[in-house]
Amino acid sequence: MAVSGWIAAELATVHLGDQRLDQRYGRILERLCAAPQASLCGAMQGWAEVMAATRFFDNPLVTLAGVLQPHRDAALARVRAQPRVLVIQDTTELDFTAKTKLQGKGPLNTETRQGFLAHTQWGSIAQSVGRTEGNPGSRQASVPNVVGLDNSNPLPVRGGWGGGFNAGA
Repeated sequence: MAVSGWIAAELATVHLGDQRLDQRYGRILERLCAAPQASLCGAMQGWAEVMAATRFFDNPLVTLAGVLQPHRDAALARVRAQPRVLVIQDTTELDFTAKTKLQGKGPLNTETRQGFLAHTQWGSIAQSVGRTEGNPGSRQASVPNVVGLDNSNPLPVRGGWGGGFNAGA
């Protein structure tokens, strides 16, 4: 099975230490992308593929860093091709207090709440997205002066948070 063009491009820099692992990675990714809602068993086509995927993930040469590196390389290449990119950051608490046997947890906002902090970043091409509504308070608000965005139209403040993004629909 040859992997599709975009998967081959995404994994162009993969090097897991064995060419067979690199190829298997592409085939696993192809199946998982074709059925993103499915479990590993559901995404693979047949028991042989399930076992091959299991052996792939159990292989000591397959590390998280090795699996993520080609995606990072591809994302950076896409960023470099753009004149300007916005990087949007979020931190989300993953509360696993009830999972008492889970290893590696740390404190969240208190010592009694245990879990992980997911620090995610999303790159977006810096183009104006148009006018939206917001409600930061009772005064006239304006869009922050972000390079590349059209700041000529301030956002009106309206009552309540509910209608913001629905107003333009």
